[in-house]
Amino acid sequence: MLIEAGLAAAIPTLMLLLWNPDRFRWAGRALASLIVAAYAAYLFSELMTDSASLHERGPLSRASARYALLGLLIFGGPALWYALTGRLPWNRARDDASSDSTDA
Repeated sequence: MLIEAGLAAAIPTLMLLLWNPDRFRWAGRALASLIVAAYAAYLFSELMTDSASLHERGPLSRASARYALLGLLIFGGPALWYALTGRLPWNRARDDASSDSTDA
């Protein structure tokens, strides 16, 4: 039920973001927040069901706390940064362009 609610919230925010990214910048941050929450819930769920799966290796198709943590770091880290700041750390071109236009 929680997954359906997350998807129901993610689809309209993604549509708004794709329709007009300048007007609906909040939608990107909301979508990034949903990604972080989903990976955090996945990690929490895996730790509650089988905390030993954090230390064991297995196929990538198997759900485990190890892969939940890896996903949280790889996808959730940049998503959290974007949700908090509104930009990604490696995307400075937009910030430089906006500062150049305001200085002139």
